[in-house]
Amino acid sequence: MRSQASRHKSPAQPGDTAQLAHGFVQGFLFDACGAQLLCSASVVDLMQSAPKGRAGKEVTMTKNGSSALQGNAYCSFSTRKRSGDWVSTPVWFAPDGDSVYLFSAGNAGKVKRLRNFPDARVAPCTVTGTVTGAWIEAEACLLTTPADEKTALDALRRKYGLQMLAADFFSKLTGKMQRRAYIRVNFPAT
Repeated sequence: MRSQASRHKSPAQPGDTAQLAHGFVQGFLFDACGAQLLCSASVVDLMQSAPKGRAGKEVTMTKNGSSALQGNAYCSFSTRKRSGDWVSTPVWFAPDGDSVYLFSAGNAGKVKRLRNFPDARVAPCTVTGTVTGAWIEAEACLLTTPADEKTALDALRRKYGLQMLAADFFSKLTGKMQRRAYIRVNFPAT
C-alpha cells in the first residue's frame, strides 16, 4: 500500500531532463496551457536543482537586468493595468542574448494588458508566485513574426528541455499551441 505522501500531488520545479524522464514514469499531470506541471511529491524532491538545458549545462544569461533571474525556474511577470495597478503572474522564462522570452495563452490578461502598455516588471519567484528577489523594471512586447516566435520557442526548449516539449505536445493536442502568445522582455541599459 502506498503512503499518503506518495499520493499527494504538488507543484514541480523544472529541472534536469533526465530527472524529468523519471517523472514521466511516475506520472506527470499538465495543465492545458503547459504553464504548470504537477507530479507526485517523491519526484518533486528529485527536481529541486537549478534549471539546466538539454545537455545538462546550466542556462546562463548576459550581464544585464536578467542576471537577477539566473538560476531560477520561474519569474514573476507583472504588467500594468489602465488603473496603474500591477498584476503579477509566475511564468517560465528563457534568456536569449539581452532579452528574456515568455509564453502565455493568447487570451490571457497579461497579453491584453501588454497591448495597452509595454511597461513590465520581473522578479525571481517560486512556482506559486512568491517573489524571492528584487523587482526589475522592463519593457515587454508581443512577438508577431514567425521568426521571432521560433526564437522564443527555441530559447524555452533549450532551457526546459523535455518539459517544454511535453507542454508543447499537450498544447498541440488540445489545440492551444496556435493560440499561444510569445513575449520578449527587454531590460533598460544600466
